[in-house]
Amino acid sequence: TEGAGGDETADAPLLRSELDTAMGGDAPLDAERARVLLLLAALLRQPAELSTAQENEAFQIVDSDGGGTIQLEEVLALVKLARWPLDRQEAERVIAEVDLDHDGTVDAVEFPALLRALRRAAL
Repeated sequence: TEGAGGDETADAPLLRSELDTAMGGDAPLDAERARVLLLLAALLRQPAELSTAQENEAFQIVDSDGGGTIQLEEVLALVKLARWPLDRQEAERVIAEVDLDHDGTVDAVEFPALLRALRRAAL
């Protein structure tokens, strides 16, 4: 992750304001959460696939309510964080594509496929 933070400084002001609503709800982000989200944004924008450890960490970050699954709104926040040009309808389609148990959410097992599908859809 050290190399992934290279564009963190340039993106910080814009991402901090976007992330206040995208990932932090109505409450402002604390400095540590903002730092973690900035690193995640840099990782998501790199061309290489994430490692299993990075995927697991990203899942824990994106699962903002800690429920063990990612809802559509959390996927949309992830899309915004990564600055992928996908709308709500496309995000719904990608979720349906990777949702193996058809419960309308993405769990930790389905999350790596979600990341790959979102990247493909964004290209």
